[in-house]
Amino acid sequence: MGNYQAHPASHQIIYINIIYMKTTIIGLLLLATANIHAQEKAQTYQLADAPRYSEETGYGYDLVATPEKGSKAPFFFSVRVPDGNYQVTVRLGSKKQAGVTTVRGESRRLFIDNLATKKGQFVDETFIINKRNPRISEKESVRIKPREKAKLNWDDKLTLEFNGDAPVCQSISIEPADPSVITVFLCGNSTVVDQDNEPWASWGQMIPHFFDTDVCIANYAESGESANTFIAAGRLKKALSQIKKGDYLFMEFGHNDQKQKGPGKGAYYSFMTSLKTFIDEARARGAYPVLVTPTQRRSFDATGHIRDTHEDYPEAMRWLAAKENVPLIDLNEMTRTLYEALGTETSKRAFVHYPAGTYPGQTKAFEDNTHFNPYGAYQIAQCVIEGMKKAVPELAKHLKIDPSYNPAQPDDVNGFHWNESPFTEIEKPDGQIEVVHAAKEIKATQTTIPFFKSNNFDYADLVGFMGEHAQTAGWILFVIITIFVVTAVSNGANLNDGMDGMAAGNSAIIGLTLGILAYVSSHIEYAGYLNIMYIPGSEELVIFICAFIGALI
Repeated sequence: MGNYQAHPASHQIIYINIIYMKTTIIGLLLLATANIHAQEKAQTYQLADAPRYSEETGYGYDLVATPEKGSKAPFFFSVRVPDGNYQVTVRLGSKKQAGVTTVRGESRRLFIDNLATKKGQFVDETFIINKRNPRISEKESVRIKPREKAKLNWDDKLTLEFNGDAPVCQSISIEPADPSVITVFLCGNSTVVDQDNEPWASWGQMIPHFFDTDVCIANYAESGESANTFIAAGRLKKALSQIKKGDYLFMEFGHNDQKQKGPGKGAYYSFMTSLKTFIDEARARGAYPVLVTPTQRRSFDATGHIRDTHEDYPEAMRWLAAKENVPLIDLNEMTRTLYEALGTETSKRAFVHYPAGTYPGQTKAFEDNTHFNPYGAYQIAQCVIEGMKKAVPELAKHLKIDPSYNPAQPDDVNGFHWNESPFTEIEKPDGQIEVVHAAKEIKATQTTIPFFKSNNFDYADLVGFMGEHAQTAGWILFVIITIFVVTAVSNGANLNDGMDGMAAGNSAIIGLTLGILAYVSSHIEYAGYLNIMYIPGSEELVIFICAFIGALI
């Protein structure tokens, strides 16, 4: 056969086709890029004649009635968005009326405070807001508490509250924030958390007001949490799934941690281990950990000085900060100064102290010496800002408002103006110990197993994944082990064949399991029921031996 030689026209056709394919691919890539950029562009919502929020529209007025023309009532506007940081620009003002507008986001995070506009004047204000939901991965979510399920922080909507003496807003623009924005993750308890309802407030929800658009505050704190329970609930894991190099991780714990008693518990033991976990995980991702000592409680002695009610927890945090070379904001000392400057009576006006009937459904007076009202939260937020200037000056460079605050000279409470949100709550936040004269101690049954002295394991960790069903899981475990005990006793009395002998051997393992259960169950409220092998005043090691011998007899 002769050599095949393609016709020159064939080469030309192939060449033209290749050029056409390249042009088509490049065109498609450009089109795809254009679509991506179009999706990243700001979505602008005109509030005039905007709809009510629904799953179909994905945006609109929400939570309370749509404002009528000329109304001075607060209103809410929601937009469905995925997790992330968002740049929000609000155009405040009206052609028909003057306004004074406050803007809060999600669970009452403060962004714009009492901004005045004249009739016909419009002012654009931009801020960065964090949006999250409980999902960590396809298989894992944050184990939020039942009372959190209604929190605006955890839903799939970005919700803005427009409040003030005369709130006016023409439009809202929302777009994903620049990836270079620094995110400050706040981890803590009810003194830090975004409180949804009046009259409760915390410093974490006031902090966003002070920063420019280079910083976003992501407040992951929750009422009732200790450092270890924060980790166990998946809250730290959720934050770590979002954190990036150059971000910050703030930790304020101690209020609830001091309640934990038993083997391995304490400021220099389990508390240190948990905080070290926060520090190491943040640094492993290139983020900066910052320790914040717990706020003081309002507990005065006869001379008008604040009593220390947090045992050695603040000092332990100072020690850890020095050892690990972690920046420290000593909020414990600053709030001591603040409360003493306010005095025994005026300091009540920084806390949730209100006579009965102040709020709907409030039948008893509020006399809370741990949790703040908006004035108190704002004062403490300024303390944190002052602490940032010294401890993390690089972050403080991004302040748009520098209060130059001195806790020894607090703001005049009579000059503080706060327009309350339309939602109130008379239930006290979770988990806090209320201390008036001294720290309250909650006692727990303690184990005496010699080789478990330094063990940090507890029953809550064993069934923590069950969340609110943990107690039910405990009872199921109790029933199963009771059946094992009966079987062990029966087998021990009837060694008639090899099968019974094998069962008796297994009973020794069962006895060991029961001893372990005795140890771990000593940390829960119903230890008297679950801890079926616990003999007061004896050592579980003796029980181990007795169970083993009993299985062999």
